[in-house]
Amino acid sequence: MGAGPSAPKDEQMEELKETTDESVQRAAAAIAQADVLLLLTGAGWSADSGLSVYKDVADVQAYRERDLTYSKICEPHWLEDDPELFFGFWGGCFNDYRETREHEGYHIVKRWRDALFDRTKTSRTLAARHGGAAQAFYSFTSNVDAHHLRVFGEAEVRECHGNSETWQCSDRACHTFAESADAPSRWAAPSEFRFAVDGETHNAPDGAPSQPAAAPAGKPQHGFVGNHPKCPRCAKCMRPSILMFADSDWCDDQAQRDRWDAWQSAVEEQAVAQKGGTAPLRVAILEVGAGGNVTTIRNLAETTAESINGKGGVATLIRVNPDLPLADSNRRQASTISLPSYGLAAVKKIDAAMTALRKQGEAAVATADASPLPLRTVPIVPVESNGGDGSGSGRGGGVDPTTGLKPGEIAPSSPEQLLKIRETFDAIDTDGSGTLDREEVKNAALQLGRCFIGKDLDDAMAAMDCDGNGEVDFDEFCEWWEGGGKLSASERFDLKWAQFGARMDQVLSSALAGAGIRNPA
Repeated sequence: MGAGPSAPKDEQMEELKETTDESVQRAAAAIAQADVLLLLTGAGWSADSGLSVYKDVADVQAYRERDLTYSKICEPHWLEDDPELFFGFWGGCFNDYRETREHEGYHIVKRWRDALFDRTKTSRTLAARHGGAAQAFYSFTSNVDAHHLRVFGEAEVRECHGNSETWQCSDRACHTFAESADAPSRWAAPSEFRFAVDGETHNAPDGAPSQPAAAPAGKPQHGFVGNHPKCPRCAKCMRPSILMFADSDWCDDQAQRDRWDAWQSAVEEQAVAQKGGTAPLRVAILEVGAGGNVTTIRNLAETTAESINGKGGVATLIRVNPDLPLADSNRRQASTISLPSYGLAAVKKIDAAMTALRKQGEAAVATADASPLPLRTVPIVPVESNGGDGSGSGRGGGVDPTTGLKPGEIAPSSPEQLLKIRETFDAIDTDGSGTLDREEVKNAALQLGRCFIGKDLDDAMAAMDCDGNGEVDFDEFCEWWEGGGKLSASERFDLKWAQFGARMDQVLSSALAGAGIRNPA
């Protein structure tokens, strides 16, 4: 697999903490100077509201006695195998999310959005490109508590794993994928509804809810009548419209996803349009609370920054994480401001620094240093360092001593990783057909840490589905994965560059040999 999160060494963490104040100043400058702000959040962001992170959400005695961890309990099969457990877990989450107030950090970012990224020249240009209501700001989260929608506009929020406020039928055949107001596939939970969950067993028995929902007047029944909500269309049990583990039945919010794709494409197009002009498009990517358990947000942050920089823009990733603040790939550290801090604390410090900076005037903002602080203990290894001639050309065909690979070669998955691929494939292949369709391929890749962006899924299906029948068997999936499917966009770019360098070296060696000259490399 590609690069993954790793904890800083002791000396690295010490330097990160020593330089936090300077990094906060640079993060404030990067946001103040930006034309576009992208907020990316993981579980750590919700934790500042008092909600549990992944490792703690199922850490209760009732689940420990049954050897149920978060990853085990967060699977859709429990709806059929043990409905009281299923609704107890998700009903408890639902209740907690509703009763918990979002923390101050949401509103600080909202102030930034309103002051710096709303109704600006860039926001109007972007809106003209994507045709939507979103400005030069977007909020993308893997959290399912729906708190972003309380603060930010519906047109500027993407919840890539769904949310607990929206429910769907558990029967895939009941879904209406061409969703409309007259034929919905997902239903909003009534505002007054609460589940009845036993405080000791954490089960939710089928019966009356803790707080019932009023019958909607003049509208189709919403399904939230008892403690186990039923689909208004077919009367089978509903489930939260959340992407779970080993989940092939999740019904994504297609309109929300399309809005995000359009906005992201508009930003990249604008970066290209301003390339070579008087001022490149400046994008600040604030990633908060994205850890190593579910790496969707971290992967998206680094891939987006790479893409914008590659298209002529200037993207700065501000990574806020108390344990994993460094870039997952050493090369990406050059465009990353690392803050070893909890989310709310860091956002407050950035806000104070930005307020002080903006009070000094536009000239001070424009000239403030917004570049990531070089770290003595985190030297940046150039991409081209595999060359054998010491020139940094990436040529020479030398073997990387740390990996044993030649330039352009992909590290094979370990036996443990291959087993996980097999287990993930089989878990998502719920009908036992031995194949995955397009949506199942997307979910399998997501659970293995690969986030499709833009046309990535189209390209992946084209590579795997050779006969064009819309189905992919395990061998096809595994061949694609091992052939580069597991790599992020930036890692695929590095691979192509290394392969190009290796080919050029072969051509050079052949030419020199034909001329009777020994290749100095």
